[in-house]
Amino acid sequence: ELQIGKSLDMKRTYFVLVSLLIVYGIVIYLVYLWVMPPQSLDSRLEEEQAIYSIILSREDLLVEKTEPGGFDANEYRDYVEKRLPELKEETWNDYQEVNMQSYSLKNYLPANMPFTFLSDVEIEQIYQDGWEAYKDKYPNSYRIMSFSRIGFDSRFSQALVLKVYSAPTEEGGFSEGTFLLFQKKHGVWTLIQE
Repeated sequence: ELQIGKSLDMKRTYFVLVSLLIVYGIVIYLVYLWVMPPQSLDSRLEEEQAIYSIILSREDLLVEKTEPGGFDANEYRDYVEKRLPELKEETWNDYQEVNMQSYSLKNYLPANMPFTFLSDVEIEQIYQDGWEAYKDKYPNSYRIMSFSRIGFDSRFSQALVLKVYSAPTEEGGFSEGTFLLFQKKHGVWTLIQE
């Protein structure tokens, strides 16, 4: 009888421990769902606007359309992995997906910030007219900015964007681009790698 009683106590203890672990797991999962809601179009737009507002100034002249990733993004994979070692695979995949085509950048910028947008025709004219004409027409701007759409991880805690800036020069013009990697902690986006 004593042996049977110990066996039942052990089984009861085991059952209680397993039950507590299951309940603990469920609670952790529910907290995760509550704290980190899935991406929605509205929340994605809000996050894009927040990041663009960090990297843009009112003096920037903006290309109307986003950079569609007119290159094969996989060609840049090694470069990106070396320069941005903290980049998550899911962020990179989302970046590639949202940049399959070009979009109107106006749709992703904060509505309360006035920007000057340039069409492809206007940009071509700027390069034909040269640096002096450019400075006369836009005295407060020294560059033309274009951006990709922003790729996110599923928790909106990491973001990747391509920033390209160019300007006419006396020799014709220049263009340079860089990937920017952001991290969100405590509700604030911070540039962590460039």
